[in-house]
Amino acid sequence: MHPFIERLGLAALRRLAPRASDSFARQALYIASSPLVDRTLDRLADGRHAAVRGGPFAGLKMLKQSSGTSHVAKILGTYEAQLHGWIERVIAASPGLIVNVGCGDGYYLCGMALRLPLAQAIGFDTDPLCRREAAETAAANGLARVRIEAEATPAALQAALVDGTIVIVDCEGAEGDILDPARTPRLQTCTMLIEL
Repeated sequence: MHPFIERLGLAALRRLAPRASDSFARQALYIASSPLVDRTLDRLADGRHAAVRGGPFAGLKMLKQSSGTSHVAKILGTYEAQLHGWIERVIAASPGLIVNVGCGDGYYLCGMALRLPLAQAIGFDTDPLCRREAAETAAANGLARVRIEAEATPAALQAALVDGTIVIVDCEGAEGDILDPARTPRLQTCTMLIEL
């Protein structure tokens, strides 16, 4: 949701329910905006998929409905816009392998694979629904070189990584366990983009 609209909605909710917690108010705002989000996605979609409209992954076909976070922002190309410059720098380095730990619906995994047509891509996610969605996103974009695995253990990462790999991590608090260079020495030769 656009930050200004969110602040405006939260201010209105504060007047109606001054004792409501921030998390309750944000959830109420999310529920209230859901029909607008659904209509927007219906307009942007072509059947089961919607193409990303802007940003570094413009043209990437995503599922119209996804369990991933900030889905409309992904489709509009504004998702995590503060990273767009960094993403372009990573792409300019032309890595041969992209590893995405916590690949979710495949936005970063498939977006990077689309922009780097010579690179292999491996996504890890512990959630079976996310793995299915990422696999469907890869298929919709003709990305047969995308491989999706379950858990990114240190051993699994060590086996997957090569020098110069780009590692993108968004794994909801498991970073300390997964990104241990003592247990996964090849991480020392990789460039990492980590969401904390």
